[in-house]
Amino acid sequence: MTFAGLVCTENLIRISRIYLHPRNRPPKRIGLSSFGHEGSACRLAQDQQTALKDWITARLPRSTRVIGAWIEKSFALSYSRPGLIALLHRLGFDYRKPREAPRNLNEEQ
Repeated sequence: MTFAGLVCTENLIRISRIYLHPRNRPPKRIGLSSFGHEGSACRLAQDQQTALKDWITARLPRSTRVIGAWIEKSFALSYSRPGLIALLHRLGFDYRKPREAPRNLNEEQ
């Protein structure tokens, strides 16, 4: 090995030591990054959303299947179940799966 090769190796070692020192490393990224995706726009027009709000308020449907079927029949649009729940939240409704109530409910309890 020549002297020039030895100098080159020492420079590489010195450069790698400088880069590996904690103060010279790039900062770590913690958490998720934003991908700039804010979701898609609503497929219902404003008047259709108003009609849906009025229908839900008047009928008080018990399942998302009924709401989805009405939207498909009225506006020829189909929503997935999670998409329909998100739509209901955007419209100000709080959808929750109904719980079963016992038949023999005691008023004292």
